[in-house]
Amino acid sequence: MLIGISAAIFPGCIHQDGPGSEDCPADPVEIKVYFSYLDNGENVKEPGIDPTEVDIMRLFVFDEEGLFLQELIDEVPVLTTDYHFTLSLEPGLYHFVAWGGYNENDYDLIPPPLQRAQIHMEEEILRIERTDEVVDVIPHNLFYAGPYYNAQVVTGNEQFTLPLVQDTYTFHIAIDCYDQVGNSLEVCIDDDNGSYHFGNSFVTDSVHYIQSFDINSQNSYTTTVRVMRLSDNRHPRLTFTDNTLGRTLMEVDLVALLQELNNAGLQRVNFDNLYDYNLNFSLCTGEDGDITILVDIDGWHVVVNGTILNPPSN
Repeated sequence: MLIGISAAIFPGCIHQDGPGSEDCPADPVEIKVYFSYLDNGENVKEPGIDPTEVDIMRLFVFDEEGLFLQELIDEVPVLTTDYHFTLSLEPGLYHFVAWGGYNENDYDLIPPPLQRAQIHMEEEILRIERTDEVVDVIPHNLFYAGPYYNAQVVTGNEQFTLPLVQDTYTFHIAIDCYDQVGNSLEVCIDDDNGSYHFGNSFVTDSVHYIQSFDINSQNSYTTTVRVMRLSDNRHPRLTFTDNTLGRTLMEVDLVALLQELNNAGLQRVNFDNLYDYNLNFSLCTGEDGDITILVDIDGWHVVVNGTILNPPSN
């Protein structure tokens, strides 16, 4: 279902000197906005996005000055190469931005919708919902398209294409070899990536992504955590805590850890088009009581100095 929200309703006008008169705006014409994306074929280990994950699409339209005009919402998008929005706009220059997967349970906009009429696109911010800086749920995957600046609408039938990328990353985490079986373990990823401008640049905004571990029949701890956008020059902290003992088991720079694969020449981590990772940790306690940490990322054993030991045997 397609829903439209506009900033204002314009009064009627009678053309006296034709469509080009100064007293009346030109008649609206229809244009189309498409989306381009790299399709991973519903395989999260392949580069690109899974278009079936885009369960809602919101297109924002701004005028030549960057002021909000309207928002179109498709609540049941089916993304294909032919998927598009059809808009009726007066001839002129416009800017387009779209967010996919943005629902009001997981994300919100600042300022809220009813206050947008005089808001410039550079002032609008999308943020992940949280309580006291803590995100303890798995939010919907978030997608971003745009920005398309200075789209020129003249006679109608114009078509504009926005590149669509994913703004969330999912980590499936497992811990084994931990000798305190039955203790309550928790993972926390600390970052300052909780909000974004409408150009998809970061707004410094601290957030803590926290999930508890479950214990499976093999006495391994497992959980899944989803975070907002990562990049090569960021330093989110990944921490494991034993809440039963009140003890921090491990703390590491998450991006630096993932980049160990690239540092060894494998080039398997690309934050621009790979969004799903399996992280397996062996936390084995030695006779001296110290914990030895072994890390497996997507099937490759790594150590923190960048050496790849070998892929796991089948």
